[in-house]
Amino acid sequence: MGKRRRGQVLVEFAVGLPLLIGFLFFLIESGYYLTAKQGIHTALREGAVLAAIRSQNGLLQDGERPALVEAMRVAFKRPGITAQTASVSIEREGKGCIVTLKVEGEYKGITPIAHIFNVHPIGGRLIVPLGEIGGAK
Repeated sequence: MGKRRRGQVLVEFAVGLPLLIGFLFFLIESGYYLTAKQGIHTALREGAVLAAIRSQNGLLQDGERPALVEAMRVAFKRPGITAQTASVSIEREGKGCIVTLKVEGEYKGITPIAHIFNVHPIGGRLIVPLGEIGGAK
């Protein structure tokens, strides 16, 4: 009876271990993916804050796009994100403006289980209406 019991334990271990390892990789990959999504929100927030500050100082012009794009790219760097792009459009509306911030990238998983699902597009867009350029008088 003792040999049969040891065999049963070995079979249960052989079945359970891959499931446990798969679940562990799933948890790790989920953490990296949520970090990547947070990077998108951080990048958009940084761009919006910089646009708001520049508009209050009367400095927000079409030439400010590279500074906003660079601020978003720096904030968007996260593990697993490749092919990062950031864009900014500034549309005048009366004395104010509407700034549209957009970041895109591809999320490529870190763990071996993520390579089964390949590459996922990841991105976000934020539209920021700003009041009168140069601050309220």
